[in-house]
Amino acid sequence: MITPGNVPRQSYQSRKKKMKISEFRQRYIEAMKMSERSKIAELFRLADDLESVEKTEENYRILSDVFSYLGYYTKAYHYLSAVANPQDMKDAKKLYHLKDRLECEGDRYASKRPRKAKDGSIKMPHFKYCSQPLEAGLFEKVDTPEVCDCCGKGASVIYSGPFYSVENINVLCPECIASGKALKRFDGEFVGYEILSSTISEEYKKELCCRTPSYNGFQQEYWPDHCGDFCEFIAYVGWEEIVEMGLENSVEFTPESKGYSEHKENIINGSSCQGYLFRCLNCKKYILYVDCD
Repeated sequence: MITPGNVPRQSYQSRKKKMKISEFRQRYIEAMKMSERSKIAELFRLADDLESVEKTEENYRILSDVFSYLGYYTKAYHYLSAVANPQDMKDAKKLYHLKDRLECEGDRYASKRPRKAKDGSIKMPHFKYCSQPLEAGLFEKVDTPEVCDCCGKGASVIYSGPFYSVENINVLCPECIASGKALKRFDGEFVGYEILSSTISEEYKKELCCRTPSYNGFQQEYWPDHCGDFCEFIAYVGWEEIVEMGLENSVEFTPESKGYSEHKENIINGSSCQGYLFRCLNCKKYILYVDCD
């Protein structure tokens, strides 16, 4: 067991500059770039591997980072406190934060390890407001099928995006969304009905809220309309992607996003200033909505 007394007095941060990034640290860095569902699964795998290998200071620090992200503050605090240098300001701040989280919420809101099913795969059904939901990033392919919370079957393509209901739903398969089964069983909605345009028909609103997978936004997900109907979601984008698609002179910003038209360079895919590209089903005009954390 590594103890604080075994840690050299030189700060870990200064020593880190001289260290080559370890295989496990690189895996952690790569995991943090993944979609949320894949990220959680990979972090659990990384934690399992780290807890079965040599107990080094670097491995303990990575374990602390992993469990902190997953919400297991008991373990996160345990691993960091075992190797932290109390004289190092960054270590002290991290320990203070973890202790605060541990005392306030413990592990009550920790991420659950993704469930696995024996088998299962499905074809993608048609969605009016996202014709290519897998390519658009609304669904995710998983190596090991997971159980749909609605039908109980294994699915190799899963949805873990926004779904507003009383029950805590983690995984839905495409078929249960498209058929409306998920809506009926859990009495929820994928897009907030109350924020939709009052000029759009109830039929279209029900199709969007009840049978359409939604993108993940920082705030409540906004869905633009154009030519009397809701637009089709195309992709998560930054301004770089807009330029690559040749849309920089034709894309239209939503009224809520007009301010970003003067600061296009700040719109970066995967950043805290995220773009969401839509297309009108009728005139085919591209619409850009921008959201920040």
